[in-house]
Amino acid sequence: MDVKRLFLISFLIGSLIFEAMGEANLPKECGISKTHGLQGCTPKTSRIIGGVEAVNGEIPWQASLDVSNGSQYFTTCGAVVVSSQYLLTAAHCLKYKDEGVMWEAIAKFSTIKVGDTHMFIGNEIYNISSFFIHPNYTILEDENKTIYKNDIALVQLTSNISFNDNVTAICLPESKFTVCGSENVVISGWGLTEEHNETDDHYISFPFNLQRANIQTIAKNDSRCIKSNNGTEIDDTVFCTDSRPKGSYPGDMGGPVSIEHSGKCVLAGLISNEEYCEKDFQSGLNVNIVHFLEWIYETIRTTARDGVSPS
Repeated sequence: MDVKRLFLISFLIGSLIFEAMGEANLPKECGISKTHGLQGCTPKTSRIIGGVEAVNGEIPWQASLDVSNGSQYFTTCGAVVVSSQYLLTAAHCLKYKDEGVMWEAIAKFSTIKVGDTHMFIGNEIYNISSFFIHPNYTILEDENKTIYKNDIALVQLTSNISFNDNVTAICLPESKFTVCGSENVVISGWGLTEEHNETDDHYISFPFNLQRANIQTIAKNDSRCIKSNNGTEIDDTVFCTDSRPKGSYPGDMGGPVSIEHSGKCVLAGLISNEEYCEKDFQSGLNVNIVHFLEWIYETIRTTARDGVSPS
């Protein structure tokens, strides 16, 4: 057996062992609503702009992340339940530039809300213990737009979420999972649903109830995808979705891009690019979860509270 083949076999075995160790820290039951089955990741209507309201229990892994640095800064993003102790969100929800100044959220001033589609009523509120931002997260800015690279973060709670009919974890993809073009996915969030701008009249509208929309992935060599990435073809850390006419807006960032796979709802991505509804782009950039599985599993393995099951 030649050295190259031996190395390949060793690598594959190691990957399988690592994935098994990671999966041991996540719930075995995931990706299915107790009351609505797979509706959280399959088309419900042909029409977050262009979305429809979700009902309680339909997307039970959806969470709202309210973050602050304890002073004047405050923002709301989406987040995704992956276990009773951990959620995933976009790193730029926790750390970004505001008028040239780097802003970073502080865990003790931030909370997670789960359990109800209404933004303010019926939610269970959990305090946050820690944020873990991907070490390679960067912000690329030019005169056209801002691009977030490795835009992923893990949120750890001070106490475990109690799963019920309205709250459960979504499944993470297997390491061999691939996002292809023209696949149906579901996005969801409480982000901007309408924007109107005239000379003397400007208003924005955020919904009280969780919105969901069915969209499609688009190929990395599609001109819309390339334009959304400032003119260059994307790498495997992200994938593109068609945002016409029902894409995602500010407030949805960090929320789930869900897909049905092998009879369960799987987290294909996180909504990342908050400018992706601009008419000139018509494509959105989303964090490709499968690319970050090793980091997710290792972070959970090394930070789970002693004596408390993370699943």
